[in-house]
Amino acid sequence: SIRRQRQMCIRDRFNFPHDVFFDVSITFNNTNKSFNLSVNNTLVTNLPTPYNSGVDVLGGIDFFSQNTSYEYDLDDFVFEEVFFPDTILIPDANFEQALIDAGLDTNGAGTLTGDILVTEAEALTYLNLYNKGITDLSGINGFLNLTSLNTSLNTLGSIDISGLINLESLTAQDCSLTGALNLSGNTNLKNLYADNNQVISVSFSASNLIENINLDGSNLSAIDVTNFGELHQLDVGNNSNLNVLDVTQNPKLRLLSLEVTQIVNVNLTQNPLLEYYYHNHVNLTGLDVSLNPLLKEISAYNLSLIHISE
Repeated sequence: SIRRQRQMCIRDRFNFPHDVFFDVSITFNNTNKSFNLSVNNTLVTNLPTPYNSGVDVLGGIDFFSQNTSYEYDLDDFVFEEVFFPDTILIPDANFEQALIDAGLDTNGAGTLTGDILVTEAEALTYLNLYNKGITDLSGINGFLNLTSLNTSLNTLGSIDISGLINLESLTAQDCSLTGALNLSGNTNLKNLYADNNQVISVSFSASNLIENINLDGSNLSAIDVTNFGELHQLDVGNNSNLNVLDVTQNPKLRLLSLEVTQIVNVNLTQNPLLEYYYHNHVNLTGLDVSLNPLLKEISAYNLSLIHISE
């Protein structure tokens, strides 16, 4: 909601008996932008509203008496505008068209209006925007109840989904993402699939629910997963500047991909559930898989391996 406040100091005098309750009512007319103030069903004054749009206005009224004839002054009229928009702006035409084509945006009867009804946006839990030619996702944070979002193959450059606190899965592959990917506001996120971008860093929520991370083919120089006790899959291959990784705090890890990185040594002794391990095109200094009894597949070719323990 949007709140704005304005105080109008006005004076209007009226007579009513002492020691009785006042029944105060304000009737708004959004056509001529005015209101009628009545006390005990008697019109006291008619005034213009302070704003020009159809809004809800709350009035705070100060009544006081200065004489024994119980004449009351109306003073310090406080307006507070409380605006609850019923639509969410969608400035990208391709974004809105995708919603229309999927039957999710009906307020324009099949034509572009630049917005979507709040009720329609909040009714969605899953949204697939795969390859829709979208360059601007503005408005996506109004889809408050999304648990799964796919934006892959759209030239976005950046993505702000900070308002999607219910989101559990984000798929944003090949979106031309650059810079930092901030997911700290997505407290329920479990799955991130954002490979083939140019992300240089990623930040996650402190809730530490993440289970699957795929940032293959990015531009990471570091990634911290030490707090992710639920992590099952981690693919950070093809990040040529990535030179260190600690997975000793990920006991549920089942898949790890570090190919085409600068990570020459990784400690796998705390990953007893590991099944798939890929570390190609890296000059490993050593590899100890003796404490990974469930390992099904190792891929480590085109490397200079000094020592392996199994």
